[in-house]
Amino acid sequence: MVIFLGMLISLKFNLAINYLEKMQAFSYKKWDIDTCTPADYTIQLDISEKQYENYKDSLANGEYAKSLDEIIIDTLETEVAKLDSKLGSSHMAAAADGIEVASITFGYKNGELIRALRDRGALIGAGAFHKVPEKDDLLNTIIEQDIDKLQQPVCAFVTFTQQEAYERCEGHYLKYLRTDGSVNTEYEPLMLLGEPTTVTAAPEPSNVIWENLEVTPVQRGCRKTGVTLLITLFIFLTFLLYSALKSRAGENKLKYPTKVDCEGIV
Repeated sequence: MVIFLGMLISLKFNLAINYLEKMQAFSYKKWDIDTCTPADYTIQLDISEKQYENYKDSLANGEYAKSLDEIIIDTLETEVAKLDSKLGSSHMAAAADGIEVASITFGYKNGELIRALRDRGALIGAGAFHKVPEKDDLLNTIIEQDIDKLQQPVCAFVTFTQQEAYERCEGHYLKYLRTDGSVNTEYEPLMLLGEPTTVTAAPEPSNVIWENLEVTPVQRGCRKTGVTLLITLFIFLTFLLYSALKSRAGENKLKYPTKVDCEGIV
């Protein structure tokens, strides 16, 4: 019975966490509808190691004479122009004939470098200047040993000049619709550098954690699952400990009652 109650409490905790996540997502969507930010025109493209290797091989073979950002821009402007309009407005559809990318920003596999730079800045802010040379040595080591990795892009934030382009991408390239999170029945993968690439709605610029961009969805899912299991186990063990102590307190109360009838004993 005690084990069952512990499992029930752990389950209720997980359901509460899931409910809070859903409510937070709902609040964000409501805020997003009421405001206009660069994220409303921006998508996030994941760049796999295979795609980057294909790009480097093509450069070595002389197949590409363009930079990576130029290839992504040309691919998007060409492919998005072929897609059906999602706004249902003839005016917007006509304006979409000039679909263009306004800007593109890359995220790199440089989480370790960013964290080391942040630690160095914290030391300077705290006045611990005697520890700064040690961080400088660490930074130099990271740059010297991982220079190729630091230059490898893991994703690209692509901002369009108009909403029509974003709506077309969401309607065709996103697996899950941003509006309600449902599965996109018209999903089709975007081919980039010979490989299908994952397209998602870009977060708000202030919400981007650059050092975490290199974390893959599989790694993120494993970490989330691990944390959930640890918290569930902690709650379950805590409940068992509480039940054991409560049971022992009950036994002691029966064995040593708070009120003793001395006259009755005599």
